[in-house]
Amino acid sequence: MTNNLQKTVTLLLTCITLNANSQIIDQIKSASDDHNSSSSSDDYSYDSDDDYNSYDYSYDDTYDDSYDDYSTNSYSPNFNRPDNYWANKRADSNYKFSGLSLGYRSTTNSNKVRISVPELQFKIGHYYGAFRVLNLYEERPSTDDSYQTVDVQILGFQTNPKGIAVFNLSVGIMNESYSGMVYGEFVSGFRLNLGNRASVRWEGRLAVNDGISVRTEGNYGANYAIFKNKDFHLDAEFFATSTTYYEEVHFSGFGFGISANF
Repeated sequence: MTNNLQKTVTLLLTCITLNANSQIIDQIKSASDDHNSSSSSDDYSYDSDDDYNSYDYSYDDTYDDSYDDYSTNSYSPNFNRPDNYWANKRADSNYKFSGLSLGYRSTTNSNKVRISVPELQFKIGHYYGAFRVLNLYEERPSTDDSYQTVDVQILGFQTNPKGIAVFNLSVGIMNESYSGMVYGEFVSGFRLNLGNRASVRWEGRLAVNDGISVRTEGNYGANYAIFKNKDFHLDAEFFATSTTYYEEVHFSGFGFGISANF
């Protein structure tokens, strides 16, 4: 009788665990519905005359003498010579050269929820931006479910990616595909380059709306360049992620990724 009781309890706990794990996306969507229904009750008025009267129509005719720097001007005879211009600029840590990174990360099938994230990062001078699509997939006995956001970092700053310590800070938007809502999102990150090929990194993301944290996300990763030359490197990554949606739905996972960096 004791063995039968133990089997019954074990089966019951297993069913409860599977049911809880299989409802994560439903919980996120339900929290999204609750948040958006409460936000839509707020009244908002708009007066087009305010924009017209507040606009500054003054013209700034200040002369910018930065165009007199012929070393970087397109009229310079050395401008179109890669050996004298772009090669020197890439070696100059003050310029913090342009770069492009294409990456893809995916977690293991932990708790029946899988996360996949294709991402594009770009850098032009001091300017930094990123575009990614976050996908959640959930396995169910009858049919699978999914949840997606499109995240764009529009205005950002990043230090020299060849330095030992690399910082980035940016602001952008998070577009929740389920509700069609767009929220402001802030991202900060830090990467520590360990020698010529290895690095570790941290990234924090916060999307907010009406004083509510729509999404709080922390990512931790370790990268290793499996192929590298002066203009390109291919990195493999092991990472862990922890995310909370609408301050109530939490899940985490770990997985692997790969990125091509130009």
